[in-house]
Amino acid sequence: RDLKPANVMLGRYGEVIVIDWGLAIPVARGAVFRASGEQTLALSTGSDGGSSGNGSGTPMFMSPEQASELAPTPAGDIYSLGVTLHRLLTNRPAVAGDDLTEIRRNVIDGRVRGVRELRPSSPAPLASIVDRAMSSRPTERYETAMDLAADVEAYLSDESVSAHREGPLNRVLRWSRRYRDATRTAVAAVAVGGVLATVGFVWLGTYAARERKLHRQAEAAEAGAETLRRRTLAMSAAFLARSIGQQIDSRGRALQRASDSPTVRRLVAELNDAVGASDADGVETQTLLDHPARRELQRWLAARFDREGEVLRCQSWFVQGVEGTQLAQQPPGPSLGRNYRFRDYFHGRGFDLTPDQVAAMPVPPGPLSDREVHMGVVYRGSQRRTLRTAFSVPVFEGEFGGAGGGEGVEEREQEQGREREREQEQEQEQEQEQGQGQGRGRRIGVIGMSVELGDFPMDASTWLIDTRVDEFGRRRALLLQHPGLGVLGGDDELPVLDDRWNTIADRVKDVAADAAGVVLTTADPISGQSVEIAVHPVTLPGRTGPASQTGWIVAVRSDGASPSDPVVP
Repeated sequence: RDLKPANVMLGRYGEVIVIDWGLAIPVARGAVFRASGEQTLALSTGSDGGSSGNGSGTPMFMSPEQASELAPTPAGDIYSLGVTLHRLLTNRPAVAGDDLTEIRRNVIDGRVRGVRELRPSSPAPLASIVDRAMSSRPTERYETAMDLAADVEAYLSDESVSAHREGPLNRVLRWSRRYRDATRTAVAAVAVGGVLATVGFVWLGTYAARERKLHRQAEAAEAGAETLRRRTLAMSAAFLARSIGQQIDSRGRALQRASDSPTVRRLVAELNDAVGASDADGVETQTLLDHPARRELQRWLAARFDREGEVLRCQSWFVQGVEGTQLAQQPPGPSLGRNYRFRDYFHGRGFDLTPDQVAAMPVPPGPLSDREVHMGVVYRGSQRRTLRTAFSVPVFEGEFGGAGGGEGVEEREQEQGREREREQEQEQEQEQEQGQGQGRGRRIGVIGMSVELGDFPMDASTWLIDTRVDEFGRRRALLLQHPGLGVLGGDDELPVLDDRWNTIADRVKDVAADAAGVVLTTADPISGQSVEIAVHPVTLPGRTGPASQTGWIVAVRSDGASPSDPVVP
């Protein structure tokens, strides 16, 4: 229901990909589609196939029945494909109008500007294909998209097009183009005697001019293909960066929803009172384990992890008190009761401190004192010595409800239906984005999740680089993921890229999220091979300014070469 040029992308190898399926809905599959032998992938969620979606879509590209909010059929998508081909041929809107209401009315009334009306030089067969695909009557359009594609392929092959009625002269000319040798023989037989030499000279001159023209066209096509290849590479980097940015943003928003739970606020406040202001080394682990509020917080965290842990692909969830004490962790581990005030994911300063540095501070760092959502620096896990990063948000002091509020809220949260829970989370997200979250007070703790770097899926031609100052060498451009790097853990030395990558990072940090990546040539940091790459910063959608920056950039190689290929001198 939203086919248009903006939702069609050319892939790295020339494939055509339809993107942004947010308005797609399933409809009944007719016999003609089943007869094609192609399988259909049904949407797991979406609108009821029997409704029109209240006219959702892009007015300039929607069919009259979609604009009229009638029941959707495949014929509506055929119409949108016709409008897309119309735009390719004319670079002008098929339907004019001063506003969306007028455009929608013109679509319904069939007031469409023809291809040859806007561009008289357009090929007549292609204009006929557009006219049939954009017919105001669904029954007069192509029955399937494959039928439309067959007509386009016929035109490209210089064959007859079913939607176009050509005259006798055009049929003869097309026949002569397909059977050039026979035509030349017939002309040669007629052009005998005195005109034979003249015809020969004219033909040779025409052939030479045609060869020169074809040679120039081939050179132009080669230059255009190179430009298209580089742009496709740049778009691939932008697409990957947006995908990772959305994954990061989904984790941050899930944590914000969790931190706004009255249960979490109440239990963290109770445990802060139980732990007191002492250093974590003075907390008896067994005492903390036996505390009723701690057990309730652990149950709440376990339920949250079971519900969202697999979807968000994280290793663990954790809750820390105002002094940095680990109050709960799921899955449970030996870190309970330890103090992690020195970790970047607790204080949000962009780098880890040492316990001695924290002890020497006149005012120890508090929980994310100036941040709402934080992606910590890369660190080694205390249990599994793998590289990971942590996402964290502050827990605010707030209203906790009446007596028995903790268990009552917990039971109600577990008994709520999925639909009601989704509505509440959407309302909560809107409040957070507008800065109007209820019950915001002082920060009393941190709730976060740890994610191993391998949980960000990337293929064999992509790299992930952290341009922030790293924990291990206090240098920028830490190589996080690379197909030739393998899985790092334990005490493996972490590769830090040379200073040229600092320049690259500064060059791409201000690239807009919806812009293509920057294409450049550099050396592969593992093999030393000279490669062409496209780089793009990873930013958070829906956020602006410093809050949108993650400090990560992605690089996509232009080919599928293996890191083990010979090193280029």
